[in-house]
Amino acid sequence: MDVHKEVFLNADKVIVDDWEQSNREKKVINQLVLEGRFSREQLHAELGEILLGRKPGRESDEEIILLNPMGMAIEDIACAQSIYQKAVAKQVGIRLNLG
Repeated sequence: MDVHKEVFLNADKVIVDDWEQSNREKKVINQLVLEGRFSREQLHAELGEILLGRKPGRESDEEIILLNPMGMAIEDIACAQSIYQKAVAKQVGIRLNLG
């Protein structure tokens, strides 16, 4: 769920998984953009930029960081990879031939 507009405006860093997904109709970021109160330039980073080391994540314990993921399934993919690796290591599960 989206958070209140003031949370975006008062955060030290706003991070999204994808700007285009986050800045779409009826989303709080889009409302702020249309009001002229937020822009792509004010966005600290997309999540991938932090994961790749292109932009810093948390730089101090006092920072207020708002992560506003909008359903790119990055967490699902990361979890699935971790579960898969554990299953392979323990030699459990059933391998499906999908190709």
